Amino acid sequence: MKTVALKQVGYEFTGNALLNLWGGGQGTVKMDSWEAKGEFSRQKMIDGINDGQFGCESIDSAEIWVNKLFENGYTEYDCIIEIDGKEINC
Repeated sequence: MKTVALKQVGYEFTGNALLNLWGGGQGTVKMDSWEAKGEFSRQKMIDGINDGQFGCESIDSAEIWVNKLFENGYTEYDCIIEIDGKEINC
């Protein structure tokens, strides 16, 4: 059997955002995924929170799936982090 070692190069994020819609109401959308190279940074993770190109008045909260990102695009699940609107810079 062959063994392959991969170096971790950063993190990949994806998940769902709870949006405050124009004209009232709320809805949940799948966010576009984003990456952060290097060490984990909560701020880089928060800065990537998005509306999945849906369009909204604001983002109320987000549930983010965090994956470790390795060379060659390989990912490995790490954890889920919930962010409330107070931390979101949108």
